[in-house]
Amino acid sequence: MSNKFELGSLTLETKKPNTTAWINKAKPYFVDQIRFTLQGDLDMNNFKVTNLKSPENDNDAVHKKYLRDQINSIDVNKTHLEDKISNVKRFFKCQLNNKDFMNDTKLQQEVAGLISFIHNQLVNVVNKTQLQNLISLISKLNDKIAKQKLDIQQLIDNIPDENEDIFQQELNALETKLNSELQKELTNIKQQI
Repeated sequence: MSNKFELGSLTLETKKPNTTAWINKAKPYFVDQIRFTLQGDLDMNNFKVTNLKSPENDNDAVHKKYLRDQINSIDVNKTHLEDKISNVKRFFKCQLNNKDFMNDTKLQQEVAGLISFIHNQLVNVVNKTQLQNLISLISKLNDKIAKQKLDIQQLIDNIPDENEDIFQQELNALETKLNSELQKELTNIKQQI
């Protein structure tokens, strides 16, 4: 198998596959530096570009690899976010089983921690308009959590001491509603990503 590519008017052809290793290990700006058109195959860290004919095509390969790395990073961040949300849900479930429910400082710490975690993870996003959209989604999610908190407080204030079954049914309905809204917001965030 021979490697063939052109640098200006000079054609290089070889039977040894390692003779092009210096191109394969080159930095992304290499093609822009030599000011010639490459034609042939170019392998850049497990991402192969074939038949380069214009200088912008080689940069497209670098951008695609970078974007794939960003997507993988976002997937990891999404997993961490889902873990944080499950921790908040677990906290809500524990508090729903507790008669002395409202511990505002702990609830505010959990929500603030979740919001700061989401914000810190999204700072790495390249597209700032996408970041603004996600921040608005987080703000909406924060408003819904505050509304749910008020709904829970109203339910607790209106609980008669004799009817614990009705209380449990209302709590289950509220938990289902909260879970569905959180799932809907997560779906919106995933679509934005």
